[in-house]
Amino acid sequence: MGVRAILAALPILLKERMERKAYQCYIADAISAVVYNTTLHVVPGVNEPVKIGTYLKKNWFDIVNNTPEDTKTGGEIVAEVIKNAGLKVVSK
Repeated sequence: MGVRAILAALPILLKERMERKAYQCYIADAISAVVYNTTLHVVPGVNEPVKIGTYLKKNWFDIVNNTPEDTKTGGEIVAEVIKNAGLKVVSK
């Protein structure tokens, strides 16, 4: 297989991979919602999930991609934006 053939097939392969990941994410989230909603209705009159079992509390996409939580403060975010934009803070 030549380089041109590989480059021609690449967009199709990337699209299929993205569709497969989106489907996997959808299925995992749907199963998680079913399990969560089932635990809400196991015991009548309980508004909190019953501790009979556990359910998936994180999104499948976050688990697979291991995205860390953003712990920056507002001031740190502002300082980073100013630094990355190359701006200078002027005080009167």
